[in-house]
Amino acid sequence: MKTVVFFVLIFALDALPLEKTSFPGELFWNQDLVANIKAPFAQQDRDAFAAKLQSLPVVALKNGCGSLKNRLATLKDGTKMCCRYRDSKTDIRSDLYAYYFAALLGIESLPPTILAAVDLSGQLWSSVAIEAKSAGWVHGSNVELAMYVDNLSNEYIPEVLKSEKVIVTQELVKNFSTSEKLRLVQWTDMITFDYVTGHTDRLFNTLLNLQWSPNMLQKPVHNLEVTPGGQLVLIDNESAFWLGYAAVRMKPSYHDLQAHFLKKICVFKSETVNSVEKLASSDSPWDVLEQYVKRRDPESYVALGPSAPGDQAEMAIRLKDVMARVQWCTHHLN
Repeated sequence: MKTVVFFVLIFALDALPLEKTSFPGELFWNQDLVANIKAPFAQQDRDAFAAKLQSLPVVALKNGCGSLKNRLATLKDGTKMCCRYRDSKTDIRSDLYAYYFAALLGIESLPPTILAAVDLSGQLWSSVAIEAKSAGWVHGSNVELAMYVDNLSNEYIPEVLKSEKVIVTQELVKNFSTSEKLRLVQWTDMITFDYVTGHTDRLFNTLLNLQWSPNMLQKPVHNLEVTPGGQLVLIDNESAFWLGYAAVRMKPSYHDLQAHFLKKICVFKSETVNSVEKLASSDSPWDVLEQYVKRRDPESYVALGPSAPGDQAEMAIRLKDVMARVQWCTHHLN
């Protein structure tokens, strides 16, 4: 039987104590470079999307968007959205909280996501009630609605991140093209986001499947797309938080896979680090996130109810892990 060895770099995330540090300039991506990234989504996109759902009916509901009960819906004005129908509130909450956690970090790569009640006699769904019933949707349940984006393409792991011994720094990529650097800026944000949320259905999925498919690093990354303009789009984040953390509890070695790409970068967006540092220093980062959801999306918060205790501490640990990584890089860059 062929054995595949995961090439996990061994640098303890907590090798340095968490403390206020004066970070060197080379730790952060150049602000002029970052300014050239046009985020695919913004708060106003979410607000406009929500307003349409209040005033326009769904006129078409077709197969699409992944799982068996999911559907691709079209509003009267032609706006399309992925309807993710899930039986588990945990899956729904994971996806929704992932969207708002990204917003807290200033990451605008997740499609705006809104929770809607399945009211088959109401304005939104009445025109497609037959199709919704055929999909197995139950009147009175909840469905996630995510803004649909046309013309997305598969995204692949950048070559520089595939190398076993390379750590990405400003010095390493100084001769890269601007487009290559812009891509890596977004990748470092996604790596940070996926590690803190414990995401198991994107980069983790790639590494885990190397044992069965040695060419996984050459394949498209699951649940990651890219726009024609080069903006990354992080889709379907139901494995964030609860499912991701549970996977590590069941098999602690999975943590190495989740941390693999974080240990390969020593350059970050300063805004992301500042947001992580602020959250990490709070008494309860999870409470900060939950209150943010409650404030920004009170209807969804009420529909789902407050999250059960259990994984809040893991989020706090992972935020501190990221700051420990930042300080490890600071120490070695200096």
